Amino acid sequence: MSFGQREQFNRRAEPRRRTLKRADVVFNNRNSSVSGLVRNISEAGAMFLVESPQDIPGRVSLRFGNGEEFDCEVVRNKDGVEFGLKFCDREQFDLSKTRQSIDAIYQMTKNLSPAQLYDLMESTGFFGDGDIESFANEYVKSYHNLLQAFQEKILPKLAK
Repeated sequence: MSFGQREQFNRRAEPRRRTLKRADVVFNNRNSSVSGLVRNISEAGAMFLVESPQDIPGRVSLRFGNGEEFDCEVVRNKDGVEFGLKFCDREQFDLSKTRQSIDAIYQMTKNLSPAQLYDLMESTGFFGDGDIESFANEYVKSYHNLLQAFQEKILPKLAK
């Protein structure tokens, strides 16, 4: 399935923005928390990833590093490592500084190549989080593999 076809079959009500933002899921009257990474986010909710399988209840709070916290319902649990979270109060998230920050970063970086994005992250000292650095390195490696395949397989055909 091509990227265009995948877009055509996207059944999500809200467009998601890719992000790699560190956050915690807080529960049990704020006595328990699990650290993880928000992989993508929309006005409706977020995809939260953790390193190892976790048991979390159906109602949690998603807390970002800036202190903002959003009540959420767990609507998807994939193997205890990937959680779909639905914001209970969408307007609260829509007006938040976290939303503004994610939108600004997305707009600034959406047209960058993976190599440019990597360079920007490196120059701003963005690395320091092992998960993010690992994802970025995989991203750049995949991009270089794609370029190499293009040069080896597509360019020779175009030259004929």
